[in-house]
Amino acid sequence: MTILAAASGAPMHGLGTANPALSFGHTSYYAGRSAPGVSQRSSGGSIVMTTQFALKVDCSDTQAVLVEIEMTLISPDASYTVIVDGAPLSTMTSATVQRCGSVSEHRLEIEVPKTRPAGPFGSTVSFTAIAR
Repeated sequence: MTILAAASGAPMHGLGTANPALSFGHTSYYAGRSAPGVSQRSSGGSIVMTTQFALKVDCSDTQAVLVEIEMTLISPDASYTVIVDGAPLSTMTSATVQRCGSVSEHRLEIEVPKTRPAGPFGSTVSFTAIAR
């Protein structure tokens, strides 16, 4: 499995490494400048930043047609929420299914309450692919 930048998504640093990262830029509830490919909106008492990323799945098992992709949030921070394809991530696994040899785009949202103190935030999402 390879994590890729989506054509319409945020800039990605570290492509081709084990730890690529999306850059959301400098954001704020009242002002801020998101990175290209990142949209932001206010939702109640939170700011929601949204972007796209892509996953490419290659299967070494020639019998496999589908791959179940499990996504887990490593070291979650209770001061904001990470959502992939509408499912909030946590230390519990969230899964999606993808065809072997395909590239799919996924929607990533980060919801941050305006009461959270200013400062950087970062979360690590672990991806695991299981041939089915």
